[in-house]
Amino acid sequence: MGLDMYLEGHKYHSTSGGKQRPTCSDGHEIKSTTLDLGYWRKHPNLHGYIVNTYADGKDECQQILLNADQLEDIACAIELDRLPHTEGFFFGKSEWHEEEKTKNAATFRKASEWLKGQDVWCDVIYQASW
Repeated sequence: MGLDMYLEGHKYHSTSGGKQRPTCSDGHEIKSTTLDLGYWRKHPNLHGYIVNTYADGKDECQQILLNADQLEDIACAIELDRLPHTEGFFFGKSEWHEEEKTKNAATFRKASEWLKGQDVWCDVIYQASW
């Protein structure tokens, strides 16, 4: 057990305007595609920032929808050391080196750019479990 944190992108395939959805190898239509945009294990301070800033402090392992500006804000918070000290029974201790901080900020920036660059309905969801 522990704090597992997921950042997922969802790309929805529409049939509007006469478009056809892509199909998988068995011929079934693909309604949406889920992308793995990021994963962290036991980074309570990052989790605390996201929950406190974008879920009004409600921490029930719910999905938290994030827009491109919010993803960029999280990247900045990481870089500027604005993540709050956060504790939880299964959370563990958050100890990050400069190299990981840069990588984590880049993950959120890349997700923001992906979201901005889409011409179809997409979203980015953060969700944790413990």
